[in-house]
Amino acid sequence: MTRLAITRKPEQLDNIIQTARMRDVEIIPLPLLDCEYIKFNVDDDVMNRLNWLFFTSANGVRSFFDRLNELNIPLSDRTKIGAVGKKTTVAIHEYGYDVDFTPSESYGKSLFLEFVTNIAAGNENVMFARAEKIVYDPEYLFNLAGLRYYSIICYKTTENEIPAGNINSLTTSDFILFTAPSAVRSYYKL
Repeated sequence: MTRLAITRKPEQLDNIIQTARMRDVEIIPLPLLDCEYIKFNVDDDVMNRLNWLFFTSANGVRSFFDRLNELNIPLSDRTKIGAVGKKTTVAIHEYGYDVDFTPSESYGKSLFLEFVTNIAAGNENVMFARAEKIVYDPEYLFNLAGLRYYSIICYKTTENEIPAGNINSLTTSDFILFTAPSAVRSYYKL
């Protein structure tokens, strides 16, 4: 039987575990990271003028909308939403919103490049609800396109303590699927 460790919590792997079993693959949860929401503040005026809101993760969606609800700040009906991929889109739908744009490739940089190339009208207000540490910041790209950019840091990833036995049980014939660059850093740190 093939063994595949995935850097997610067990509850995030329910669907894949069932599918993998049918293919004779054992899934091993390896939750290297956790998510901690950050209590950000945002100006009502900015939210009212917002044309586009971007998300590159389900964690960003949940932390952003949970905080907006705490602050009792509604999202304007005219604000459009861009999402990096399927899981992020599902999280947005859970809050009752539609997604107006997804890139051809589920990667943050693709989301922003394709938006600027194919959709951005210039002179718009755009916001990126993001993690504390990110791989790609679209600020320069958005500024070049004549967009007013607001960055909201709404969560951060933290490292989980993983029992050494969980990692030591993996052999050279096993596989690891890293779900984020920060998971790779955390793994090698361990």
